[in-house]
Amino acid sequence: MSPRFHNASMQLGEEWNLESHVLKQLEEFTCLMYGQNRESSADVVRAKLLRKMMEEDEEEEEEEEEEEEEDEDEDEDEFDFDFDDFNESDGE
Repeated sequence: MSPRFHNASMQLGEEWNLESHVLKQLEEFTCLMYGQNRESSADVVRAKLLRKMMEEDEEEEEEEEEEEEEDEDEDEDEFDFDFDDFNESDGE
């Protein structure tokens, strides 16, 4: 941990109100923990992560729907027969 972030974290709990520069440093550190080293706003990082999670959920749902449709098509093929063919073989 860099000395800057170490000093900021040491100030946590000393007072009820944090100085704005300490809060900013802790927010930057939080961004780094989430792999967002170009961001300094935890709100921006949170929004990015939520968007990414939602996109992944939507992709998973689409894949599940496609699999269900394929399963339904396979089920239809298993029981697909022509009653006319059945009646012809019965008359022989």
